[in-house]
Amino acid sequence: MFNFSIPYYIETSDSLILLLSAIIIEIALNKLKFFIYIFELPVRFIEYLTNWFDRKLNKQTRSHKDRAVRGFISVLIIISISYVLTKYISYLSQEISLFWIFEFLLLIILIGDKNLCAKINEIASALQKQKAALVIRKLNVLTSQNYKTEDHYTLARITIQKLAISFPSLIIAPIFWYLIFGLPGLASYKTISIIYNKIGQKNRNYQGFGFSIIQLNKIFLFIPAVLGRGLILIVGIFISRTFENNLLQSFMLKDLGSDDYQYKISILAFANALGLALHGSPINKNLSDIKNWLGEGRAKVVVSDIENAVRLYKYSSLFVQIFLLYLIVLRLVT
Repeated sequence: MFNFSIPYYIETSDSLILLLSAIIIEIALNKLKFFIYIFELPVRFIEYLTNWFDRKLNKQTRSHKDRAVRGFISVLIIISISYVLTKYISYLSQEISLFWIFEFLLLIILIGDKNLCAKINEIASALQKQKAALVIRKLNVLTSQNYKTEDHYTLARITIQKLAISFPSLIIAPIFWYLIFGLPGLASYKTISIIYNKIGQKNRNYQGFGFSIIQLNKIFLFIPAVLGRGLILIVGIFISRTFENNLLQSFMLKDLGSDDYQYKISILAFANALGLALHGSPINKNLSDIKNWLGEGRAKVVVSDIENAVRLYKYSSLFVQIFLLYLIVLRLVT
């Protein structure tokens, strides 16, 4: 009989079983549109708060410093709300019988990649059929960017880059912060990620207001990105025949502290594992700058490369689940 109280550290097998069960159930429920809508409710709540603070405090008439301070206060308030709510839920799950079910449901909502591979496969299918306009529309929705290029090689590179930056942010980081700090840690990370997607742009409007969330996103993603890169190195050995020196390069710490470093190392790992050359910026703004390219393989990315990238992403995610299962067995037998 398991006592499903969720610890903030890995002290029993219960939390690991709960986490692995949530991952498996999330994958199954993602195929149902009704549950997809439910999964989006916490995201919409955080987005609503972010937009409200943006409208009220990010006035263009204010100075850069003033907007930076107000942005920091906004981020602190939103993260605090998320942390306090989930901390209280975790407390109740330990004090009230069967209340762990509510924490389990919230864990299902916060964990996982929300059927990302299926969306990537749809883009690959559209590329295969030469439907550039459809690809652009799907990519813009998926990445919250505004791509206009109709070059198929560029669109294929952007698609793989989306997978690359999603692996540490959607697979590794949520599990990492849950295992370290429990549900409050997971919720805090997801809140940071959602806010970053809304105001983490380095344009004139958010250069000050979004400064603090950009730095927080770097901090919270650094360790998961390094761990994810190592995992891609291991899985890439079994998938790619072009690993060896190229894959080892992706494991070196280069340009530490540079812009988007937490994303660049993931892009580099995918590029070398697949024998490709991808762009160093996750939003692909300056394609003419050769210094921003990562990997020494082909720049002409095709649909089969996207399929290989999806395979690499899935196998790496499966490796994470197997590792969790190993920890569960280890806890049960010791």
